[in-house]
Amino acid sequence: MTNWKPAAALIVIAIVIGLGLQLWYWTQLPERIATHFDAQGKPDGWMDKRSATLLFAGLVTFLPLFFVGIGLMIRSLPTSSINLPNREYWLSAERRDETLRWMNGWMMWFAVSITIFLVTINHLTFIANRDAQPLSAIWFWGMLATFLVSTAGLIVLMWRRFAKPT
Repeated sequence: MTNWKPAAALIVIAIVIGLGLQLWYWTQLPERIATHFDAQGKPDGWMDKRSATLLFAGLVTFLPLFFVGIGLMIRSLPTSSINLPNREYWLSAERRDETLRWMNGWMMWFAVSITIFLVTINHLTFIANRDAQPLSAIWFWGMLATFLVSTAGLIVLMWRRFAKPT
């Protein structure tokens, strides 16, 4: 996971798509937008269109960048602040740079996952509001499951990468 460039490109593409969808749906949305839904997809929380759009744009843009920032800032943290299996081994002087590069790449791929999840959920929210229908519970739960499985997969990759050395 040391090559972060494909992940960075996917993050940028997903953010651009997310913001583009918001522009596309803007004229199609009502002035009052459902922003929260119950487990069956029925709306139970609303915001005005402008506030909701700013919230959605902020989440799609800044949440992924927050995780990217964590990945970049980890280099400046003291070893004692990094929670990692077998920390002393993997963050020893001879392994520290490679370990932190790998962790930065890992964080980038997590940011890809969360960005795709947010863009998809925003898209489902826009469709529900445009069509004055419940949020598609099947698509929501499917995307949530996909996000959770991808997160679990990333965690397994990290645990395997930083397992106790033989």
